[in-house]
Amino acid sequence: MPDKTTDTIEEPDVKAESPVDVDSTETEKNAEEDETEDVAESIHAEEISQLAESTPSVDVSTWFTFRVGDTIKVHYRISEGSKTRIQPYQGLVIAMKGSSNTRTFTVRHIGQGGIGVERIFPVYGPNIVKVEIVKHGQTRQAKLYYLRGRVGKSALKVKDLKTKG
Repeated sequence: MPDKTTDTIEEPDVKAESPVDVDSTETEKNAEEDETEDVAESIHAEEISQLAESTPSVDVSTWFTFRVGDTIKVHYRISEGSKTRIQPYQGLVIAMKGSSNTRTFTVRHIGQGGIGVERIFPVYGPNIVKVEIVKHGQTRQAKLYYLRGRVGKSALKVKDLKTKG
């Protein structure tokens, strides 16, 4: 009879990854991601600080209290070549359009020779230095385009808002 030999099947040497090994590779990946996020945050912070230094600190919410019908004076920065100057533009607010960042307002004043001049300003424009309210007016319409057809003093007639005091 043939010899009864027991054949043993050898299992290949396979190292199972222990939970410690898996965690260490995951923490290495997380550490790399954290480093890239930190670098991105530092770059973003530097950009914000550079913007803050380059643009004058103007809080728009403090001077944006006018409405349609008010007479305002807008101090606007104009750059001509290498020189910059501030030019005031006084007139009546006849319209406000847009929302959030694209909001604009239209100011109309009567120029030399009785010619009406309108100018559209962005509310969040970087060249607006200051807005002064000269006189509050009371209107019942959101747009005062009907003033375009008037001539002389009647072109700027808006009922004055009476303040109690």
